[in-house]
Amino acid sequence: MSNPVIVEGKDAEELPWIDFEHPGCYIKPVGQHPESLAVGGYFKMAPNSISSEHSHPSDQFSLILEGEVNVDGKSYGPGSYFYYPAGVVHGPLTTGEKGMLLFACYSGPSGQEALLQLKTKNENNTLKLTSKEKKMTYPIITTGEEAEDIPWRSLEQPGCFVKPLGQHPETLAIGGYFKMEPHSEAAKHSHPSHEFALVMEGEVMLDGVTYGPGSFFHRPAGVAHGPHYTGEKGVIMFACFAGPSGSEEALKLKTEKEE
Repeated sequence: MSNPVIVEGKDAEELPWIDFEHPGCYIKPVGQHPESLAVGGYFKMAPNSISSEHSHPSDQFSLILEGEVNVDGKSYGPGSYFYYPAGVVHGPLTTGEKGMLLFACYSGPSGQEALLQLKTKNENNTLKLTSKEKKMTYPIITTGEEAEDIPWRSLEQPGCFVKPLGQHPETLAIGGYFKMEPHSEAAKHSHPSHEFALVMEGEVMLDGVTYGPGSFFHRPAGVAHGPHYTGEKGVIMFACFAGPSGSEEALKLKTEKEE
């Protein structure tokens, strides 16, 4: 798979919200890859809403952007990170007076494609799932408060930093933040796993185009991209990988699955 999916923030803003099957719940798909069927987008719950217990056929990554959501009796606010391996049941999700907005991405079909009129099958007409032979039984959850306390770690390229929020010990999927200081450069590179990224703050320049907040990127495993440049603002992105990111050695994270 050689082509990434890139959607500028201004284009994402114009995409419509779609009513979900649960009252008060809405989704805005931003982009889906035609081969991997990986998809990213937003999920919004109005105040005092409920999203029932459910699962997805692919690995799910989520970051709360606004508001609060209650899961299993605990409230999670902005900056909270969730990773659910394929097939892991979660919910119900409930909101209070604030409602909630999160960004979510899936390593393959999300299970909502029929509603969204997106592709549910790959080019061979076979449903493409990412679940492993060994069933994953638990998620990775990091609260916004915990995320605040996690330190930034330097990468080998000057002015570039990462803050890993959590890595699953079986799938090795990982999510976190990537930061570039003003007037920095990240050299051309690739990752061994599917990558998803959302610009949170600032701007990043790639192939002569400047991407601001809300811009979404999905690059299949092995697809080279870059170099990336920043100007006066620098940039912070939320990034997640459906397996090892390729930066594990520098971050002292796992590079091989547990036996």
